[in-house]
Amino acid sequence: MRALFKVLVAVLLSTLTAPTALAQVVVGSTVSPLSGAAAFCISFPDRCESQSPAVVEMTELRFAELYVVNHLVNETITYQREPPGIDIWQDRDFTEGDCEDFALLKRRKLISAKWDPGALRIAIVLRNWGDEELHAFLIAATDQGDFVLDIPAEDSEDIGAIRTWNPKEFAEVRMIWGADGAWYALGSDVKTVSGAQ
Repeated sequence: MRALFKVLVAVLLSTLTAPTALAQVVVGSTVSPLSGAAAFCISFPDRCESQSPAVVEMTELRFAELYVVNHLVNETITYQREPPGIDIWQDRDFTEGDCEDFALLKRRKLISAKWDPGALRIAIVLRNWGDEELHAFLIAATDQGDFVLDIPAEDSEDIGAIRTWNPKEFAEVRMIWGADGAWYALGSDVKTVSGAQ
């Protein structure tokens, strides 16, 4: 079974690293954080401490950690959208949450697995034109490119899928929580928003 898992990880890793150009996040100027992010950092400053940007060496073990954490959180937490105007960010002691809660919990679990916090960032995007809500997910920076740990789409059964960062899959990329604790624009058109769902 262990040998089969190693083969599976190697195959998945080889498919994700096939592109010649690494998929990496490029940031712009600093922007104001979402209200929920700001409140989270005021309540839990130790979880928002400035870190040096880091890039993790992607090995079979590291990829397996990404896959297991993404799968585990997606399997055990029930997605629950917050009411309009409410934006509470949490990273522990919850069984229901929305997208940024999933991302924060994945970040915490990877840090517990000795991932460098400076390599783990949260991105905010608009998935589709016409959406009224923003979406958040975790990005892991590695020497094989940046990887997205997301929650599955409603019509997907693959709860552990990990993909490389591709800004073109979203209508708009808005902002990202940098390793230094600041928020940075990901796109040129950053609007004032109330929260991510």
